[in-house]
Amino acid sequence: MAAEIRPLAQARTPVLLSEIEAFQDVVNTAVIIPKEDGVISVSQDRTVRVWLKRDSGQYWPSVYHTMPAPCSCMSFNPETRRISVGMDNGVVSEFILSEDYNKMTPARTYQAHQGGVTVVLFVLEMEWVLSTGQDKSFTWHCSESGQQLGTYRTTAWVSGLHERVQGLCYAPHTRQLISCGSDGGIVIWNMDVARQETPEWLDSDSCQKCEQPFFWNFKQMWDTKKIGLRQLWDMTPVVS
Repeated sequence: MAAEIRPLAQARTPVLLSEIEAFQDVVNTAVIIPKEDGVISVSQDRTVRVWLKRDSGQYWPSVYHTMPAPCSCMSFNPETRRISVGMDNGVVSEFILSEDYNKMTPARTYQAHQGGVTVVLFVLEMEWVLSTGQDKSFTWHCSESGQQLGTYRTTAWVSGLHERVQGLCYAPHTRQLISCGSDGGIVIWNMDVARQETPEWLDSDSCQKCEQPFFWNFKQMWDTKKIGLRQLWDMTPVVS
């Protein structure tokens, strides 16, 4: 009885659709525009470009915007058509694209870091713009008001990550933020925690938290028969 011969499953390979070659320097980030034949890119040549596919099948820039410094990273939210661009000078600039993707309107610009911006991430659910930089700091701003909500040095807010943060990803269903660093570490953070505001600094001979005298206040230590203990405030980075 002859054995049944079945054809071997063919390996699926990607098909090249288009190539865009119009840059003078390194392209750091490129994203596809959902439901559109379009691409958004940022480059070291200081340009933000929106490419739309024409009837000829070629991609042509519908937006060509020059930034004041090389563009190191970008985040795009298709629901709001908001672009957040990080630059080598530590500045983050936000823009809103028109519905036809032929115009880009500036929204706001702010100094986020002292070194180049390495990652920028827009979180629609919380209206945040998160960013990290070469200065090993992490910042987040309110996307609507532009108010700075917090700044932490990497060594203070990332346990185990003492170098630059290379990537950020936010999970809206669990409100968790995952960060990875150049030192090989990966950390997951719960961002759905009420932030404890830092108390106002006051001159005092006693700790504002435990109310015990400090070591230099010998008289109160003698009167109360208590030895002062220096209390440190919890600097765990939690977000309101």
